[in-house]
Amino acid sequence: MWNEIETDKEIEDFLNITYSLHDSVVVSVNYQSGNDKNKSGGIHFSPYDKHTLSLVIYSSWSGYIEMLFGGVRKFSVTCFDDFYLHEIISCYLKFHTDLYGKRRDDRLIVWADGHFEPLEKTSVSLNEKSSTYIIAETLKWRYVED
Repeated sequence: MWNEIETDKEIEDFLNITYSLHDSVVVSVNYQSGNDKNKSGGIHFSPYDKHTLSLVIYSSWSGYIEMLFGGVRKFSVTCFDDFYLHEIISCYLKFHTDLYGKRRDDRLIVWADGHFEPLEKTSVSLNEKSSTYIIAETLKWRYVED
């Protein structure tokens, strides 16, 4: 059964239930753009709501959790670093309406594996410790059996 995240209270409940994903690791990531070939052989570009990303996390405290993001706008997955284990100590989960600046006030949800400032994230360097993050229109989650 999917649990929708549509309010700040539902974010708070998710973080409490999952212990903010403390002592967790990313198990898998599956991104689907919705883009494909159209009937005439050209390219069909799908709208944002068709861009989805499934993130499966294993938590020592909560077991397997799948998070399904819809309307994905931007994401980055950090897989490797020479100097630390890629363990999630806590996560950032918050609604934002300021990510497009003054042009638009789209309500987007941001998830990251630790402290994250989405307005400061303009580039990624292989020499810096960076976060895995996802910026999307919607989020729902569920427990996944072993």
